[in-house]
Amino acid sequence: MKQFLLVEGFLSAATYMSGSFVLIFFIRQDFEYAYCGLFYIICYASAVVALLLIAGRTIRRPRIWMAAGMLVLALSYGSYLVLPPSYALILAPIPFGAYIPLYWLPFNTRYMELTKATDRGVASGIMFLIFPLIGIVFPLIGGAMIEVLDYSAIFLFAVVLLVANTLLIAVLPAFSPQPVRNEIIFDKMGKGLSTGFLLEGVQEGVIWITIPLLSFGFTQGELGLGGLLAVFALGGALATILVGRVTDVKGRRGLFAKVGALAAGSLIMLSAAMQDVLSYTLVMGVMNFFLPIMWIMLLALSIDLAEKHKGEAVFTREVLLNAGRLIGSCITFALLFFAITWISGDSALRVSHALAGVSVLLIGLFRLKRPIGSK
Repeated sequence: MKQFLLVEGFLSAATYMSGSFVLIFFIRQDFEYAYCGLFYIICYASAVVALLLIAGRTIRRPRIWMAAGMLVLALSYGSYLVLPPSYALILAPIPFGAYIPLYWLPFNTRYMELTKATDRGVASGIMFLIFPLIGIVFPLIGGAMIEVLDYSAIFLFAVVLLVANTLLIAVLPAFSPQPVRNEIIFDKMGKGLSTGFLLEGVQEGVIWITIPLLSFGFTQGELGLGGLLAVFALGGALATILVGRVTDVKGRRGLFAKVGALAAGSLIMLSAAMQDVLSYTLVMGVMNFFLPIMWIMLLALSIDLAEKHKGEAVFTREVLLNAGRLIGSCITFALLFFAITWISGDSALRVSHALAGVSVLLIGLFRLKRPIGSK
């Protein structure tokens, strides 16, 4: 498991140091907010197309797929170094979208194969913990590098980290070849959990646009934005291990997923109305405690329900998440593009952000299927 966490740590560092500032890079080039929505539409459309192309196929060499995922993500970040911003806006999200299934399908499947029902909550929590732990530090480093040097520095650093990660994947024994089957199994997950993943994707498709833009509106600087993102990550780090451990002992993953969804959804909606940086930071910091609880429990529950079909469960989740992300980014783009004619761009951004909260809130209202024998 340590090898998985090492690889995820390198990816997290590149993502937080560079990926956190991609939309701000375009804003600095005088692009309107709506173009940030277009970036993610292209990204998630690419991910959905890639998933459809590999549906029904078996990944026989997951190591090669994961390494390819790292390289195409490096290509995405590297494109900012050589392409004019208008071309990067259209071309950079294509390899970014392709990386999502190439890397995460074999990674999540191989990782979940190491778990069992009695430790899956903690194991899922550890996996989700890496991103917020890295996120406490690396957004600040990225913001400082931009202000001292420029955007080229963070993109070049991301490329170096991802190439190094490719080499790690190539040599670490944890990623030795074992087939991963890509099949959709809605029937084993149930309507509630399947809809939950779709709505989780809608929320991500929105807030991955709105959070950096809203936060940047409060801070007006990359270092300040990095600081806010670091505070938000701290909330996620505090939630992960505790909740995973409790649900492994007590069961009731569905209940914890609902509580996380209801709390996080309400707080996202509340944060959309905040007008000062302190209130916004407080609400979003607490929200980022509850949101990972929902993420962790939905993933763990899906594997509980498909214990003998882990690869298929991971693939089904990935299809639903990316379909939802595409829907969420399309909604955000439409609001930012059309609503600006009668309300400000900031107001359209806040409406979009609030809709993400509604999406999460709905997850808490669905009945989640429980595995046989669960408490």
